Amino acid sequence: MKRVFIISIIYCILLYILSLCLVIFQGTLPELLPGTAISYRLQISLLHFCTFLPSVLITSYIVAYNVMFNKAEKKPLMRFSATMMKYFKKIAVAAILGSAFLTLTYEICVPLLNSSIEKMKKAPVLYSEYMRAAKNNLNDKNYDMAFQYADAAVKLYPKSEEAQLIKENCEVFFDTKSVSAINENKPFMYIEESYIPENNATSFDFLQRAMVLYLQEEWINAHYYAMLALSAAEPGSANESDAKVLASDSWNKISETSASHNTEEEILYKRKTDAYKMLIKGDIIGAYYAFTDLLNKMPSDPDIARYHSIAAHEMSKQYFFYDELPESGLLGSNDNICFYTSNTNGSFYVVYIKGTASVQGTGKKIQYLKDLSVYQYTRNGTFE
Repeated sequence: MKRVFIISIIYCILLYILSLCLVIFQGTLPELLPGTAISYRLQISLLHFCTFLPSVLITSYIVAYNVMFNKAEKKPLMRFSATMMKYFKKIAVAAILGSAFLTLTYEICVPLLNSSIEKMKKAPVLYSEYMRAAKNNLNDKNYDMAFQYADAAVKLYPKSEEAQLIKENCEVFFDTKSVSAINENKPFMYIEESYIPENNATSFDFLQRAMVLYLQEEWINAHYYAMLALSAAEPGSANESDAKVLASDSWNKISETSASHNTEEEILYKRKTDAYKMLIKGDIIGAYYAFTDLLNKMPSDPDIARYHSIAAHEMSKQYFFYDELPESGLLGSNDNICFYTSNTNGSFYVVYIKGTASVQGTGKKIQYLKDLSVYQYTRNGTFE
């Protein structure tokens, strides 16, 4: 066994030297990030080594056992004798070990090498996309998104001075808490608890607050608390009746409001009422993004801040994302996915996804899709 092992090791060493020479003299390399050429060549050589390993290993076994048997005692042996069975056991053990080694190589090493090589080939394109997005967001003063894209670029190419500079520029505008939230991959939105009504408030409490707001001509807030009073009131009670009247009157006031003079203030107020209507009608996503846009324009408006937080609170109950990116470097972990699904009437959809990313800690239950395209066809294959 020792002689077989030594000869197999020698053959494997010679095979890797040959694989390395093939890679060194193979010619031009694909476009790679600076400093990754040596790693790319080494991984390609290992892939060649794994590809030719079965044939070389079998050859080494034949040579090794030929040498071993030639040096064995040359005397006639009976079939199934003790000496012959000893040789068979050694061959069987060597064959099992060799098969296990080849299985591990093809099931573990080869997929890992292929994945790593593909990532190295795609790294320049991803790096360019991250840097372009980082610069665009930095120019738009969207510092949180610019920071994340720059951080993704740094993880792909740690020596990138340009990406490091963008990160440093973004950090100037972050306090310690916001930077920590970025590094922990948490949503940037912070929900003020004071904006969300207490669960132990009664219908009468909500109704009283709605009445005060109505008298102050704060129609949106009056309607909101009147609706809370209505939902908390007992059926047929006086609170339910008063809440219905107050909610109806407040809603009429909201509907009557219009930008008659077309001033900027009245236009923004109209947009605020439209966003609130979306919230009341259950369009949580539309309301959230509408109030987000308004909050960027009027960050000091207490109504917008209140209903933005309420919409965010409702979003957090139904959806897992806002505007955050997935873990840096994961985009493109599975690329160019294409499949189709059929309907009962014979029509079908074709789905194409350029890349996917899993959110860590969720058991791959949360996936981001990059460049998703869905095409619908009739049962006859006609594009719809």
